[in-house]
Amino acid sequence: MKLPNILFILVDDLGFGDVGFTQGAPPTATFTPNIDRLANDGLILDRHYAYKTCTPSRSSLQSGRLPVHVTEQLKVPDDPTSAIPYNMTTISEVLAADGVYTSHIVGKWDAGMATFRHTPVGRGFSNESLTYFSHKNDFFTHDTLQSGCKTRCETENPGSHDCIIDMWDGSGPAVEIQNARGGEFVEDIFLGRALDILEEEGESDNPFLMFYSSHIAHCPLQVPEDRLEPFLNMGDDESLCSAQTASINPDYSSDFQCRATYSAMVSALDSNVGSLVDRLKETGQYEDTLVVFTSDNGGCVKLEESGGNNYPLRGGKYSDFEGGVRTA
Repeated sequence: MKLPNILFILVDDLGFGDVGFTQGAPPTATFTPNIDRLANDGLILDRHYAYKTCTPSRSSLQSGRLPVHVTEQLKVPDDPTSAIPYNMTTISEVLAADGVYTSHIVGKWDAGMATFRHTPVGRGFSNESLTYFSHKNDFFTHDTLQSGCKTRCETENPGSHDCIIDMWDGSGPAVEIQNARGGEFVEDIFLGRALDILEEEGESDNPFLMFYSSHIAHCPLQVPEDRLEPFLNMGDDESLCSAQTASINPDYSSDFQCRATYSAMVSALDSNVGSLVDRLKETGQYEDTLVVFTSDNGGCVKLEESGGNNYPLRGGKYSDFEGGVRTA
């Protein structure tokens, strides 16, 4: 029996109410038609729970252990006690142990980087992986915004040090990519790498794990202008979440709109999910691939940070109520 490929799509701070399939809406009536189609054609885990914040949730998922045994804290990524402890194995290491699976990760890591062993490649992911290590980065400059390094770019407790670009190509800094594509929406860069890997895997007889870890819809709330415009007609919107976002995109100069920007980001995510599924179909891999879609925690409903919607659940990210731990 052929082992299945695995496309694991992990989303960042997605609100339970921000996708159509949790609200009973048909794909044609929402701005997440690709995600909704996947859900409606597959198996929906209506009571799927995770930890209430990013790092513990991601560390738990990668290690297969409950957060209480891994970490329940949000620490700077270079702290040796941050995220997955040195001696714990991960899903990519287990899959690679027999030499059959090749594991790739594209996007957010947020599970430690104190030593090479803590990084994605040190944990068994391939050198084709393209990642960033921190909690949150600027989507366009690719600077880390929450490293604890006291840089000018930090959104909390900034300092005087130069900003730090957080993008890693395999086991080293993504210098060539940053030089060529610095200023480009990072989700487009990540999608391009993921599509290239899926194309290459289509020529292999061995199964693979593609861990696609989108930065959407974590703050800062940023999205290219052409993807924002269709949502600017949302009335009575708030601007409080601008506290965590310096600018929506380099071309935007109007009033900040939290829900409009957040919704545009989710729509961009949905488009990327559709592109990944299309690539699997184009390369003849779709029927042999297990596709998993989930968020790392509930959407953030603190208006000073984000614009998530967890309806009909109570609470959001950081909360033990269902809005924080029951994921789409």
